[in-house]
Amino acid sequence: MSYAFSSKWGTFGSEPGQLRYPFGIALDSSGNVFVTDSGNHRIQKFSSSGNFIQTWGTLGSAVSQFNDPSGIAVDRSGNVYVGDRQNHRIQKFGNNGTFIRTWDIDTANGQIYWPYGVAVDRSANVFVVDLINCRILKFTNTGTFIRKWGTRGSAVNQFEFQCMWRWTVMEMSMLLILVTIGFKNLQARAPILELGADLAQEKVSSTTLMVLL
Repeated sequence: MSYAFSSKWGTFGSEPGQLRYPFGIALDSSGNVFVTDSGNHRIQKFSSSGNFIQTWGTLGSAVSQFNDPSGIAVDRSGNVYVGDRQNHRIQKFGNNGTFIRTWDIDTANGQIYWPYGVAVDRSANVFVVDLINCRILKFTNTGTFIRKWGTRGSAVNQFEFQCMWRWTVMEMSMLLILVTIGFKNLQARAPILELGADLAQEKVSSTTLMVLL
């Protein structure tokens, strides 16, 4: 399989359409591209061809403000979920940047500490990489906590926080596979096995790309 270069956009800076340490990227059903412009503490929206559409967010802790936003995901309705990393929360927006809600987690289950990765499944459940706590959190799309799993370590169902930098949800037929890809391990699971063993666990290096089919 071969790939041909298509296009690129963005230059270093803080003007609309410029980027300063972009971290996360997500697409909606129309092909619009959402980017967490981490160094500028904002979200930027582009067309699929790279034309600037809009931006929202400034540095701060109020609603619609960010402090080092990282992970980002878009559900089937076009809602945008952002891991507001150093504010330790998730923020949800409409497709045009309208603030909807924000959430952390109830104190009984421990506070989110650096939400690095965010993903959404076909039912709009929200999965969060709680980086420093070395765990995965699952919420409804309204922020209701569902469950958590993971502790720090190298065994099955454990994670090292250095390795939990990317999180994706892949849908294959009726099977939902949640995958964390890091420098040391790759783990995948199906919802029916969510309380049990993993579908697969393989050791990988930082230069290895693995695909589970």
